Amino acid sequence: MNKPFKLKIVTLREILEREITYLKICDESGYFGIMANHIDFLTVIEPGLGTYKTPDGKTHYFAVDGGFLLVEKGEVILSVYEFFEGKSPEDLSKLISETIKKRKEIEERYRKLITEIEETFLKRALQVYTT
Repeated sequence: MNKPFKLKIVTLREILEREITYLKICDESGYFGIMANHIDFLTVIEPGLGTYKTPDGKTHYFAVDGGFLLVEKGEVILSVYEFFEGKSPEDLSKLISETIKKRKEIEERYRKLITEIEETFLKRALQVYTT
């Protein structure tokens, strides 16, 4: 059995910690694995999918939009803008789809609000100019 180690995931919104036995992730050179006592290094992570295994043997799936992975003195830190996690590829796909849908709805509301602000500004500017 592989020795467990801590994976710290740092995003803009939160810091997560997982106890894992294996991490598979992708950088410019391709997919690679991390286990306990891995040599120290730093790499730029590519946007994409990855997996990790927990001490109970379960595989968990995640997606990142890119970032950095630091392995130093037995500590593994994944620093990314966003981190999506699921128990299966299907769960992960559903989560990402829902997040994208919510973002599109929010962006549409902001676009509408900005359009209303611009229209109000132009109407008032015309009133000032014509009076």
